[in-house]
Amino acid sequence: WHVYGLLQRSDKKYDEAIKCYRNALKLDKNNLQILRDLSLLQIHMRDLEGYRVPPNKIDYENSELILYQNQVMREADLFQKSLEHIETYEKHICDKLLVEEIKGEVLLKLGRLKEASEVFKNLIDRNAENWYYYEGLEKALQLSSLGPFLPHGTLEERLQIYEEISKQHPRAISPRRLPLNLVPGEKFRELMDKFLRVNFSKGCPPLFTTLKSLYYNTEK
Repeated sequence: WHVYGLLQRSDKKYDEAIKCYRNALKLDKNNLQILRDLSLLQIHMRDLEGYRVPPNKIDYENSELILYQNQVMREADLFQKSLEHIETYEKHICDKLLVEEIKGEVLLKLGRLKEASEVFKNLIDRNAENWYYYEGLEKALQLSSLGPFLPHGTLEERLQIYEEISKQHPRAISPRRLPLNLVPGEKFRELMDKFLRVNFSKGCPPLFTTLKSLYYNTEK
């Protein structure tokens, strides 16, 4: 049935191919490859209801399938569907951190910036060393110079965000390291002096690696 479904798909007989995959699943319910082929075809046919009922039992394989379905939606720019999907099935997903990362990404794409900023703030609270979370937060607060359509926040606004996070997470390196990418001249010298003194006193082994990317800027 699986092979017959592949043949039907190659002939662009998508409805028949879906029937074949379903017949194959009746005989082999836990075959992940058949599930993937079926879900891809259902997305292609916009049959979003077709795979909305995952098994009741929470397991890693089922969790990976749900995440794969959501990835396909995001790759197809179906961001609203992706958000609805992840919110509906998040209790079946084992990787709770990834669920929040997907929510943040999709909320940004949908322009729901206030909600996105809350998600990225919570993610930073969970892991204050992840640079991706700061990038997401800047975009959500419309401070980032990385996005092509976002107004650039002033340097003072951006530095204030990192200063507030650094106070909340005094042991975290990233909220003190990332501003070094932003500031020029004397401000850079001031912040770098503080950053180096703290890390030298702690004897942090990866200090050179942490600062290595700054060496490409001749001024710095």
